[in-house]
Amino acid sequence: MDGLISKASVKKRRGVEPPISLVSFFNKLSLHLMDTYLIVIMSVMDICMNNYEIREDNLINELHQMIITMHSQNLISQLHSCLKETIATALASYVKHGLLVEKRHTN
Repeated sequence: MDGLISKASVKKRRGVEPPISLVSFFNKLSLHLMDTYLIVIMSVMDICMNNYEIREDNLINELHQMIITMHSQNLISQLHSCLKETIATALASYVKHGLLVEKRHTN
């Protein structure tokens, strides 16, 4: 047993990190989704409380830019939280679950 411990400590000293657990891996993998969905719902709540109407493409672009800014200020750790596709998916998910109502306007 002492031989195994010393081999592990030698590997760690050489800069090799111990393997991360599967739970930790999947937790870190999904952090950007939680950030994106939380930012989207908070933004939509603010828009609804103030009775604003905003085009979906404009909202997605503005949220995209805002998340990039938040990342540069170290408020968000994962830059891929700003993916427009993830923002659009979050909005669609909230509509699907009845948290948002999508309005269509014709010109």
